[in-house]
Formats: sequence, C-alpha cells, structure tokens
Amino acid sequence: MDSAARHRLLERQLRRARDETGALDLERLLDLVSAAYAEQDEARRLNDHAVRLMSEELYALNAHVRSEAAAEARAVEETLFALVEAIGDGVLVLDGEGTVIGFNAAAEAMFGADRATVLGRAFDALGFTPDAAACEALLNLKESGAEITAARAGGAPFTAEVAAARMILDRRPRTVLIWRDVTARKQAEEALRAALERADAANQAKSQFLAAMSHEIRTPLNGVLGTAGALARTALNPEQAAMVRVMLDSGEILTTILSDVLDLAKIEAGKLELETAPFHPGEVLKSVAGLFRASAADRGLALAAEVDPALDEAVLGDSARLRQVVQNLLSNALKFTAEGEVRLVARRETGPGGDRLKVEVRDTGCGVPEEARARLFTRFTQADASTTRRFGGTGLGLALCRELVGAMGGEIGMRPGEGGGSVFWFALPLRAAVDEAASAEPARPEAVEVAGLNVLAVDDNATNRFVLKSILEAVGCRVTLAENGEEAVRLALAEAFDAILMDVHMPVLDGLGAARAIRASGSPYADVPIVAVTAEAMAEHVDRALAAGMDRHVTKPIRPDRLLSVLAEAAALRRPEGRDRSAA
Repeated sequence: MDSAARHRLLERQLRRARDETGALDLERLLDLVSAAYAEQDEARRLNDHAVRLMSEELYALNAHVRSEAAAEARAVEETLFALVEAIGDGVLVLDGEGTVIGFNAAAEAMFGADRATVLGRAFDALGFTPDAAACEALLNLKESGAEITAARAGGAPFTAEVAAARMILDRRPRTVLIWRDVTARKQAEEALRAALERADAANQAKSQFLAAMSHEIRTPLNGVLGTAGALARTALNPEQAAMVRVMLDSGEILTTILSDVLDLAKIEAGKLELETAPFHPGEVLKSVAGLFRASAADRGLALAAEVDPALDEAVLGDSARLRQVVQNLLSNALKFTAEGEVRLVARRETGPGGDRLKVEVRDTGCGVPEEARARLFTRFTQADASTTRRFGGTGLGLALCRELVGAMGGEIGMRPGEGGGSVFWFALPLRAAVDEAASAEPARPEAVEVAGLNVLAVDDNATNRFVLKSILEAVGCRVTLAENGEEAVRLALAEAFDAILMDVHMPVLDGLGAARAIRASGSPYADVPIVAVTAEAMAEHVDRALAAGMDRHVTKPIRPDRLLSVLAEAAALRRPEGRDRSAA
C-alpha cells in the first residue's frame, strides 16, 4: 500500500474513533488500526495462497503437456521403428554420435548379425564397410542409390545400394541408412552380359561359317554349272540336251537355296541392305512372269500376268528384292499346281496411307489346309511332311518373302482361292520417283562384243579355270590362265589384256592384293578392267572388291550369260571415256 492510501485509511480510522462530541478515543483508534492491519494481513495471505495454487496448477499443467509430448514423440518413434521393421530392405538408424539405435530384421538377415550385438555400438566399429574412408563417405552420403562393396558379419563381401536420410526426432538428429543387397542382380547382369557376348560370338561364328560354307559349296557348284553351261553351248542330241538341262536346273535350285540361307543370315544379323533407286514395277513384274513361262509350259500349265498400267510409272525402291519375292511366290505356285493355271495379278492401290503395290499370285493347285496356314511363313516349315517328300524344298522361301516384305515396309499373307487353290499376296508402299533423270544410276558404257577379247582368267582351282576357259573360248575369246595373284600381276603388267577375271581367295597373293598391286604399278596396263569372280556373295564382299580397285563382281556358281554380259560391259571400261567404277 502506498503512502496516500495509508493516509486515507488513517483519516477514515480517525473519524470513526471520535465520539459524539468530536473527542478522539485513543483506545478505539488503536482497535480500528489493529483490525485494519489484520484485514490487510488476511488479504495478503489469501493472495499468497491463490498465487501458490496457481503456480502448482501451472506446474502440473506443464508437466502434463511435457508428458503428452514425450508420449507422442515415443509413439512417433515406435511407429517409425515398426515401419522400419516391416521394410524388406536393411535399415540402420544412427543417433547424432553414429551409434546404432535401430537395426531391422532385414538388416539382421543381410549382414548376418544379431540385433542385440549391434544396437548401442558405433557404426564404424561394425566392419560393414571395407574401410574408414568408405564408412565416412557413407555417413556423408547425399545421393540415393550409391553402390558400394559392403561386408557381412563374417567378412563375406556383397554389393549393396545405399541411400541415406537425415531427420530430427524428439529434437535430436538421426541418420537412417537403407541398404539393398544387389549381389544377385549384379550376378544376373553379368551373366546376361556374358550370354550376350557368347551370343555375339556365336552369331559371328555362324556368319563366318556361312560365308566359308558358301565359298566351299559355290566353288564345286561353279564347276558343275559352268561345265554344264559350256556343254549346253555345244552340239548335243536331244537326249544329251535334256540331261544338261536337268543338271542346270538342279544347280539353279541349289544356288537359290544357298542364296536364301545367306539372305536369312543377313536379316538375322541386321545386315540386310535395301537399295533405293528408281525403277518401273510393271516392267519388273512382267519380266519375272516371262522367266517362268517356259517352265509353266513344260508342266502343261498356263501362266498369265495382269499388270496394272499405272505400275509403269517410276517409283523408288529395291527392284531386286521385289523380283526375289515374286520369283519365290511364282516358283511355289508352279511347284504345287498339277493342272490349270497360275496367274500373277498386280495393281496400284490408293488409300489414306498413300499408294501401294498389291501383288497376288493365284493358283489352281492343291491348296493349303487351314491348320497349316498359320505356320506357312515360318522357316523350314511346309504344310506337312508329305509335302516335303512329294514336292521337295527347304521351307525357306516363304519365310524369306515375309522377311523381305517386312523390311520393305509391307505385309504378306495367304488366303484360299475361289474354287480351290491358293492366293498368296503382298502389299508394298510406293514412293514416287520425283526426278527420275536426276536420281537414276549413272549411264553404263555400251558393252563391247566379247568375241576376240584377250582375257586373263585367274583362279587357284583347276576346275574353275577349266570352266572359265571353256565358256570364254566357246564365244571366241583368247584366254590366258593364272593360278594365283602373284602370277596374275606379272602377266597383267607384261601384256595388254582386254579384261581380267580374278578370283579373290588364292594362295601366294589373293585377288584383292593383286588388284591393288596392278592399280598401283604405274604400268601402261594398270587400268585394265578387273572383274571379281568369287564365291563371296555378301554385300560387304562386293564393297571390299570394289575398294581394292576391281570394276565388277560376279558371284559363283558362274552363269555363262551373266559372266559374258559383265565381261562385255567391263571390257568397255578399257576405253578412257568409259572408265567408271562407280557404275559397278
């Protein structure tokens, strides 16, 4: 109480202590003052009591709040550890000092360590990382998915992906390390990589085997067909001519099978190359049909061709592959048709996706059972085993057609013919040749007459030399023979030959080396036209021959007409105005 308040209280007490006369009654005054002080003391006591009660209430409330917060924190931590326990990955929880305070069941299984032996220990003392530096790097990890080599309790290494997370729990720092054992995945990846390497090696070996077998088969086949071809150009009686025709036909079938196998191998290896050049599809289709007319007539069959005049316009594409597909389909149709006709129908169709070529080969043959249609275009498959025994064949033709049509962006199929037989069809997109004159191949030099040409024929195989000599001499060529590249270089630089027919694989010096030596000689005869005559039939082999300085490429087995045509064309290159290897 301040002085003014005390002064006012004293004045009130003095007034109350006076009697009726106004005289001051001292005893009464003392009683009043004592009572006033007693009241003040009681009020102070009551106030102190109230303050004490309030303090006790506040303390109890604070203790309750802190207890609830602690319980909530404990509940959160318990929930966290329950979640950690349920996780399939190994989880370690560390406190701010790096001591392990959480170690789930997955971590026990992963590290082979009992939880009781791990909890409360420093992480860097557990030996789960290969060294202290790795441990420190792991504790300072900032990126998820780091891959390390970890160790199990017994010391066995394993590969793990580790993610680190940092958090605050109950106002205390925590580090959570999540471990995933990727050893099995890494082993599987390594096994897959090794399998891919083995598959690549096997594919390479297969390609080398096919190339080698192609060479080995084509070389004796060249002797058979070349000799038969040369024999066919001599005077034969009808019976002898028929025998030679059988030899040639059989050889052509074997050559086709060999080419089909190589084409499929190239497709499997992703090495099939399609040309994009202007051509007239109508002319190609009519030409192919013309090739089979004699064969159809021999079988007593009619062969008709209905080609849409709209297909006479130039388009861009691979005419050789189109020809190959149509030949396969026509050959099949004739093989499986005993009587009636085979009809080639081709038209140009226009649709939302642009123009396309639609070709159908219809026959009146034995047809294809419904259950066999789904596997018709599968390799080495025919309608049934009896078909193979009756008609022969490898079952490669339709499979190759499917691959070639697919590579050209088209589709192929089969349906039963009306009234019997079969209809094999395919459709290809058509791209118009915008400027045929500008994009056409360079003009080839006009072929010369082969009679009288002076030709050097080089081959290490005596049979092949005999075949070349027989074919060339039969049309009036003068022929000089050589057995290897070294002998060929010596002869070529000593005499003016009109052309050289050069094998590639030969002892002492191969054909490529011989061609390079002739071109680099500086001799007046260094520009002699050189034609590669080889059993190597793949595109890379042709490119390699041209790169070595050869001008043309003929594949064994030799077809006399093809050889003489290329020879006549190559001989024209001897004239300076005709020299153009790019036209090969």
